[in-house]
Amino acid sequence: MENKQGEMEEYEKLIEISPPWYVSNIKVSREVNFGIPKFEVSITNDKESNCFTMKGANDLDIIPAIYQSERVVISKELGCFREFGSIRVECFDDGDYSEYWCDHFENA
Repeated sequence: MENKQGEMEEYEKLIEISPPWYVSNIKVSREVNFGIPKFEVSITNDKESNCFTMKGANDLDIIPAIYQSERVVISKELGCFREFGSIRVECFDDGDYSEYWCDHFENA
């Protein structure tokens, strides 16, 4: 993908959720009233499980998108000088594609 200056944007894949892995649970919380939402996502493949957290989503539609998507790819934009919004969340489901951005990603 090219940015506005015509340079290629690069991403580091942080996690990919695709069969046999699936999202088993999403917990949403806020630390203060009207604060930034924090998402704790649990994934499993029926033999083992993993968990990660994300903060500062640009759109709360990210919750059902992650939960319902067939495949989710979460990447960090490299060479980005923005303090916020450098985590890309791509959701693929039956030919549909949606993209969201978050401020922070962390494996639990």
